[in-house]
Amino acid sequence: MRLSIITVCKNAQNTLERTLESIIKQTYKNIELIVFDGNSSDNTVGIIERYMHHISFFHSGDDSGIYNAMNKALSKASGDYVLFFNAGDTFCDNEVLERVIEKIKLNNCPDFAFGWARIIDLQGECCRVDKFLNYKRKTFFVNENICHQSIFYKRNLFNNDCYDESFKIYADWDFNARCVRTKGVNMFALDIPVCNFYLGGLSTDANNSKIFRYERDVITRKYFKKIYFIVAFDRFMLKTFKSLYLPLRKIFLK
Repeated sequence: MRLSIITVCKNAQNTLERTLESIIKQTYKNIELIVFDGNSSDNTVGIIERYMHHISFFHSGDDSGIYNAMNKALSKASGDYVLFFNAGDTFCDNEVLERVIEKIKLNNCPDFAFGWARIIDLQGECCRVDKFLNYKRKTFFVNENICHQSIFYKRNLFNNDCYDESFKIYADWDFNARCVRTKGVNMFALDIPVCNFYLGGLSTDANNSKIFRYERDVITRKYFKKIYFIVAFDRFMLKTFKSLYLPLRKIFLK
């Protein structure tokens, strides 16, 4: 079974090498590594060139954002499954992909398989492990997403579909919700740790909080219309009257 790993990056000289090393050290070797660089102005391309003998396809040029680069990279993927593993991401250990592929094969090759994500803080320590235990709830994607770096997608999920580039940060959340809510794709929990997700990037930068709220609202409107006003009220109360509302909220959610 062939796995396409897509890595997109820009000005990532401080983080890209650890990602490439983590991929190369995997004991599972049926990997196609695709690297798209956003026309970096630092030494990112120099680092990539040192690893070219491990890279199946490399491109450096302008793009309109991370999801535009991902969509372009998808057109070069030929694997049975696709994993997006961007600059800074690492696997939990060198045998992760061996275990993942074995579980995928034993479970009839599901369309959408995911594992756990170890969250790494700014000091380089694991501060928590996200296991996405509530994924079977119909409302899961209202307030939660699955870590992109821990998801193995069948490549054919992207046939005649791609990431919505109108999203700046949450196009992966939008795509995941679309897969489950409109395509009827079944999610399969691998129940093993897969990736180390480092805090401090675009998707965890508090300066982007307005974008976070807006894009989550768009996703809720698109895929959860029937409960949109309930969700909007809940978010408003949490933001405006959190200390008073939380005790009541816990009672209602029992």
